Amino acid sequence: MISFIQPLVPGAPPQEVHGLAVDSKSLRIVWRPPPRDKHHGTITYYKVIYSEDNSKKPSKKLNEVNVTAKEHSVILKNLNKWTDYRISVLAGTKVGDGPASESIILRTDEDGKPKLGPNLSFTVNTFSVFNFSNAYSMLCILHE
Repeated sequence: MISFIQPLVPGAPPQEVHGLAVDSKSLRIVWRPPPRDKHHGTITYYKVIYSEDNSKKPSKKLNEVNVTAKEHSVILKNLNKWTDYRISVLAGTKVGDGPASESIILRTDEDGKPKLGPNLSFTVNTFSVFNFSNAYSMLCILHE
């Protein structure tokens, strides 16, 4: 008797979903695959689902971005400035979508807000204030 294992959808969502604002109209989302024992076949894609998160006027429009299984990050572009977004990620096999991760909420930046990046520089100045018998040192970090 020959038996075949039927592929299934993933049994767990992607792990460690987090992100950050790239600029006033973009967010970078990063995740790790579901646990290996929950793949239930070969993961062939990830889906990032997002919408504006506005408690006064809930958004009914869900947006999706699909990426290949080799990718574990995506940049969401053309978003609204200084806006909160509710984001979740799911993995899929050729059978279909697995469960979505818990949602995270991220906000795009404001226009003109400087970004801290790999070329961040700062100056450290130290000075002492003497109070008769006690000396106190202070460390000031000044961003340039």
